[in-house]
Amino acid sequence: MEILTYVDSDIFFFSSPDPIYDELGDQSVLIHEHRFPPRLAHLVEYGRYNVGLLCFRNDSYSIRVLNWWRERCLEWCYCRLENGKYADQAYLDDWLTRFDRVVVLRNVGAGVAPWNHEQYVYSSDVSGRVLVNGTPLVFYHYHSLTFVNPGVIIPVK
Repeated sequence: MEILTYVDSDIFFFSSPDPIYDELGDQSVLIHEHRFPPRLAHLVEYGRYNVGLLCFRNDSYSIRVLNWWRERCLEWCYCRLENGKYADQAYLDDWLTRFDRVVVLRNVGAGVAPWNHEQYVYSSDVSGRVLVNGTPLVFYHYHSLTFVNPGVIIPVK
């Protein structure tokens, strides 16, 4: 296996993930930002980056990242803010300086979520594809998608 991609279960792909892998290129690790709008900028205390989708190439660089992250999560991983930590997520905040060959996803259509969707313009092209600021929507992170019963789904909690 060349690339391992972790995807949260509350993410829905609207189009091909190819643009994500194009941005990973020959790098080893791909992360993506929450992209909080100014009104929600204070939420960065939960982490600048989101762990909803992460890509790891099968090489020594990403193995180093994964081992470090595993050790940190074994030491402390709780769903609360504490000393600059939050769950498994805030650990990503310094990966660009701590590790080599880490890239941040820039595609505006990848990583749309309830915490950032208000800042984008939505449309569709002639084939019906959803566009975000003119770019095809790759995935939406629903965040706490809840199935109440077979006929009722709460997309965001």
